Amino acid sequence: MPGEITITATIVSFVLIAIVISGFIFLAHATIALQNSLFDSVKDMYRTEKQALYIASAVRINSTSLVLNLTVKGAPIVPLTRSEAIVKYVDNETSKTIVQLLEYGSNPGWSIKGIYEGSTLRDISTGDYLYPGEIAELIIDLPTNASQKYPIVVTFVSNIGASTTYLLGGD
Repeated sequence: MPGEITITATIVSFVLIAIVISGFIFLAHATIALQNSLFDSVKDMYRTEKQALYIASAVRINSTSLVLNLTVKGAPIVPLTRSEAIVKYVDNETSKTIVQLLEYGSNPGWSIKGIYEGSTLRDISTGDYLYPGEIAELIIDLPTNASQKYPIVVTFVSNIGASTTYLLGGD
């Protein structure tokens, strides 16, 4: 019977070792999951608190074009050309509400007329970043003629999710 006790003790030892190893594996997975959750929370906080976009002003050039002045506080927009504009307006000919996503360099779309630091025009060939304190003068080309009677709503969204909305009034 001493051999049976040794075999039983060995089996119990293996079971206990397996339980301990399983516990360590579970703890490691739980730690990784908690770490990922914390990382996502910090990343979301960075997105919402570190970058604040503002459309300082906007004007209609004609029935299909707008100029808007965009500025940023906090983190720079890197790069500005990966941002998108969303416009909502009433079509002058059909009286239908148009909602359109506009991308950089497209027509319809938007483009950078210039980036200013104070009154100094910055050369955008060195980079299409928008730093805090700078103003980007953007041209928005609409897909159809916007009615003068109704406002145009412009929302500008950066590549990390910061956004700003501007209501350009109608008559």
